[in-house]
Amino acid sequence: MCDYQDMAGETVIDFYAALERGDTDVRKIRNLMSIAIEGDHSLEEVGDIMSEMGMDEVGRVLGEMATAAFPEAQGSASGNGKAGSKARKAKPVAT
Repeated sequence: MCDYQDMAGETVIDFYAALERGDTDVRKIRNLMSIAIEGDHSLEEVGDIMSEMGMDEVGRVLGEMATAAFPEAQGSASGNGKAGSKARKAKPVAT
């Protein structure tokens, strides 16, 4: 995660928040993928790999990376919680 922050000038959390809002660009996606892909690849090579994968597969990989990095946040921001789960009622505050 630090490598991405050094490269992109933003945290991985900021990246995923922007991605969720639809407020990111393919260069940032490529930067994160370049950190995730093992080996010594230039940014151009990473872009070529992404093109071969297709953006649907890139999105799936980024989703898996987010789940692995932040398992406690899975489904919380995007509303993708388990189907049929019920919201918990807040306990009354003791006065």
